[in-house]
Amino acid sequence: MSYSEIIRRNINLIISKFHSKNTYKELHRKDEKAKTNKVSRKGHVALYVGKEKKRYEVPVKYLLHPSIQQLMIWSQHGELETKIDGPIELACTTQFFEDLLILVKEYY
Repeated sequence: MSYSEIIRRNINLIISKFHSKNTYKELHRKDEKAKTNKVSRKGHVALYVGKEKKRYEVPVKYLLHPSIQQLMIWSQHGELETKIDGPIELACTTQFFEDLLILVKEYY
């Protein structure tokens, strides 16, 4: 089992305890208007996810969550740079990231 599969399995176990489709829908509605804008709202950061590079705006505090940090490290091939030039791209599926957002929202 690869490292990414282990992380995905553990996160899915945690998400299954807190999973609520309504939670994601609420988050999605709040960010719907901001997604059309290329400048992130105050206190948010834009992340581009998956092969299709779908844009998500998440609160900056979400970047402190260990699962998000691990995903960023994994996406940058094992090194988390202190300065990132250009967009932040995450190498996972959009479905995986949406499930992760549900988990992180419950954490905060």
